[in-house]
Amino acid sequence: MNLPLRFDHTFRVEVIIAIVVFGLIMLLLLAAIARSAVRRARPPSQKHEFTKTEASYTAALAVVAAGLVAFSLVQNTSSDPPPKVVVNVTGYQWCWRFAYGGTHVSVTANCVDGHIPTLVVPTGEVIRFNVTSADVVHAFWVPHLRFKTFAYPNFTNTFETTIASPGNWLGECSEFCGLYHYAMHFRVRAETPAQFASWLHQQGSAAR
Repeated sequence: MNLPLRFDHTFRVEVIIAIVVFGLIMLLLLAAIARSAVRRARPPSQKHEFTKTEASYTAALAVVAAGLVAFSLVQNTSSDPPPKVVVNVTGYQWCWRFAYGGTHVSVTANCVDGHIPTLVVPTGEVIRFNVTSADVVHAFWVPHLRFKTFAYPNFTNTFETTIASPGNWLGECSEFCGLYHYAMHFRVRAETPAQFASWLHQQGSAAR
């Protein structure tokens, strides 16, 4: 499970635990209010400490906190399988180039005149993006897929992700990079592994 999916899974588990804890606290609070209303005519307790009750609460919280920390550590240190696809992304004024590692396939366009490149990727497989810039600082961003990273000159940012299902989305540069920054878009098309392999083969044959 790659980092974005692990993050989603961890976040989902922690939200569920938070909802359960909140619900228990609210039930205990309502029970205490109801009990107080029933006992309103009785004199209040003279005890200053409830050692066993407080110790039980503290122990329960400690167990939950330790479990969350252990779960997060396991998720963050889990190793991913090697990527099936490597895409070398280069941002430049004012468009993108997508070169597929281990092949002769490279996709680019001239975004300024309205022709934008299409990044084709397979579904269900680990994809590694190596992101850099040929000139100024850009930012590689696909809002729908919730991933973004900066493209710096003379430096490569790397991240991995898996796209679960086929689809088409719009990506863009989210860092102001000059006059035609507004035109610096690209498309992302996710296909089944078989469709992607066929597309890559066709592009490779055309590139030779």
